Amino acid sequence: MEMSQIKYFIAVSETLNFTRAAEQCCVSQPALTKGIKKLESIIGGELLCRTKNSVELSHLGRLLLPNFVDIYTNARRTKEEANRILEQQAEFLRIGFQHNLSFNLVCRLLDNYRHINSELDFTFLECSGPELDEKMCHHELDLIFASRIHTGNSNYVDTIHQEPFVIVFDFAHDYLKRESLFLNDLEHQRILFRDHCDSSVSLCERIQAEGLNIKATCSSCCDDWIPNYVRSEQGIALIPKSSAISYGLPYLTICDFPVQLSVYFELHHGVQTKYDRRYQDLALSFNNGSDLLSENVA
Repeated sequence: MEMSQIKYFIAVSETLNFTRAAEQCCVSQPALTKGIKKLESIIGGELLCRTKNSVELSHLGRLLLPNFVDIYTNARRTKEEANRILEQQAEFLRIGFQHNLSFNLVCRLLDNYRHINSELDFTFLECSGPELDEKMCHHELDLIFASRIHTGNSNYVDTIHQEPFVIVFDFAHDYLKRESLFLNDLEHQRILFRDHCDSSVSLCERIQAEGLNIKATCSSCCDDWIPNYVRSEQGIALIPKSSAISYGLPYLTICDFPVQLSVYFELHHGVQTKYDRRYQDLALSFNNGSDLLSENVA
């Protein structure tokens, strides 16, 4: 069974036309037809029902099509991964990071690392935690920065960076006169809850448990909407401290609701050993960059 034969069959299943399938595969129609017949001989049954004017998938062809697609897709990804590993002179990291992390903070920390390894470059992808896991599984990323959210003083051995969640507000807000906040201070406030963030879920559950009344809530799945919402004096939001600094918004911690964002990184198991030290340096750069959180908001 050859990959070209599987490719021909998939093309015919998509076009239901031998001529268009041959054009799609950049081969002659006789070569495509011959390849599919060889595949059918190996399988032991007809994959296509051919008539004078049409072609359709046979019952066997319909059942086996998903298997052939998986085989062809995995073979292509394996080839791409092999090429990436062999092309050592073109060194770059495919980095994914979870979308509740501050992109500004991640970029600045990676810039610090780039000074150490100037020949190494990065490509970025921002997505959700489950999407990062899937892309790592399919060898589409070399390294991911992900996060977990917890309350209290929980510690994780793989944590390379930790920061608190804070309440952000506008420059005309009464909170500007305060040095810290408590949960009771959130009563009668308009709060923006982020759809994809566990911290918002935790805060909402805690507010309900405390029996606090809030004026209104707004839900958003887009982090970029938060600074506009807050600056326009529409309400407050709970976000990581690094994001508050990036947005240039005033912020305060909630003393009796210590929510923490723990960042960890995961290296793809297929990366060659010669790169391991560089990834460790990258993690160290990220950890040493925590002093960025000490910056004051103007």
